[in-house]
Amino acid sequence: MRKILESFISACICAIAAARQFTVHSAYSGNNIDNFHLRGSACGLSWKKGTPMERVNITHFKIDLQCKDAETLLEMKVLTNNDTDWMMGADHLASISDN
Repeated sequence: MRKILESFISACICAIAAARQFTVHSAYSGNNIDNFHLRGSACGLSWKKGTPMERVNITHFKIDLQCKDAETLLEMKVLTNNDTDWMMGADHLASISDN
């Protein structure tokens, strides 16, 4: 399990803003990953329970988020293995303001 978490360092997360919708992509080159979940501070996410991400292919997952107008910053982190294993490193931050 430790090896899986250490491999998360190579994960790539990017968020693409379009109006008030965000698409978050996560790529992972490790093995034995059945699912990704996303936890966070805004756009319908929670730090208590992850939201499942959609598998695009064997190494790529994504999720579409709807953000409220008042939300300007999204803090987020990817989890795997049924929302139990946290990605290593700092949380990811994305600006979701219109500016």
